[in-house]
Amino acid sequence: MRAVVLHGEKDVRVDEVPLPQPPRPGEVLVEVLRCGICGSDRRAYEHGLGQSRGPHPLTGHQGPVVLGHEVVGRIVDCGADVAEDFAPGARVAVDPTWSCGRCAACRRGQHQLCSVAACSGLTGNGGLAPFMLAQAAGLALVPDQVPDDEAAMAEPLAVAVHAVSRSALQPGERVFVVGLGPIGALVALTVRALGAGEVIAFEPSPQRRALAPALGITAVLDPASGEPPPRGWADVAFDCAGAPDGLAVAIRTTRPGARIVVPAVSHGSTPVPMSQLVFGERALLGSLGYNGDVARAISLIASRAVDVRPLLSSVLPLGEVPAWFEDPGVGGAGLKVLVDPTG
Repeated sequence: MRAVVLHGEKDVRVDEVPLPQPPRPGEVLVEVLRCGICGSDRRAYEHGLGQSRGPHPLTGHQGPVVLGHEVVGRIVDCGADVAEDFAPGARVAVDPTWSCGRCAACRRGQHQLCSVAACSGLTGNGGLAPFMLAQAAGLALVPDQVPDDEAAMAEPLAVAVHAVSRSALQPGERVFVVGLGPIGALVALTVRALGAGEVIAFEPSPQRRALAPALGITAVLDPASGEPPPRGWADVAFDCAGAPDGLAVAIRTTRPGARIVVPAVSHGSTPVPMSQLVFGERALLGSLGYNGDVARAISLIASRAVDVRPLLSSVLPLGEVPAWFEDPGVGGAGLKVLVDPTG
């Protein structure tokens, strides 16, 4: 089968690769209907990340890897010990993370913190291919009324849902969001769906700021304008940018006793104004991936509590994906490019 394979730093190719092995106990073989591509895929491309030198303890994978982890597909085969709901023919959103089920974090129910965690598309072959293997434990059934394009947004929406759950958001609370990339936009949609009051965002891109009305955002500030964010205004803030000064901006906007959640990963040095945390007794919380949140994301999409359609850009055939990595403008102006693996 044809697949998008990462061979190393800035080396992505469409290759012929073998079909996946038959699923082992607790696994399913999925026919991929749509797969999103995102910032994590781009970072893997730019830095050659995700290739295991030795077999990964969960996936067994090593060497060049098929990219893609935002997947909706149809089950075509099941290993032993798979729940009967996930029979062949079922359409599912895939949780691409693999956990061991045995380490201390897994025993606590914190599978996203598994000591030997893997992720399809990074340390195991992913969904930029016609077929992939997935752990059955994280699958979410997709209702008939949810189109494939929208269901493919379940994985990034799950990241936002998990971050919002970490914030312990209460109805009517005011929210500040730093960065309106896909995760920031989905955080804004999620807090609105869960009853937030006013939502203000901080975003330098005019194209992304233009999405604010569709995201239910009260106001969006341009960092280049010189207009300072409101100090002490927010009950909850989210740093979804990972920019060097993004966290400091998020903290400054919050009132004493507020919560600041960070689902973004900064790859540089991030200054933290500790005096504002201590003297304001603010809580700073990390948020990693998701834990059962893919099913919650599908439920929000199916009920139209969260409308992901304004974020969708275009659907590329598999053969055009390497060109997207070289120039993301290939996918159009929207926030989320999807791939049809049959193309």
